[in-house]
Amino acid sequence: MYYEVQAGEACCDVRVSDILWIHTRHSLYEFFVIDPVKVYGMVKGGVLGSGAKEGFLCLPLSLAVGSRAELLIESRKGARYLTTSPITSVRHFRSS
Repeated sequence: MYYEVQAGEACCDVRVSDILWIHTRHSLYEFFVIDPVKVYGMVKGGVLGSGAKEGFLCLPLSLAVGSRAELLIESRKGARYLTTSPITSVRHFRSS
């Protein structure tokens, strides 16, 4: 069971098993946190589709409305960078 973290705490205190929903102008990305220090986890959505991929959130402090999320994604062809369209909102969920 997950609950939404209050806006004042969102993205500041990210923990193992937290989920970040990154809403952009064109897509929704879901980032499941495995390592909060390295900001490493599983990401799906947007151009990645429904299959989860391993990845790093490169600029976690830039998840502000209007900015673009930058992800380093593992793929069969090696690592690649993905830059989202501008962020419209971020929702932070934590397991209870």
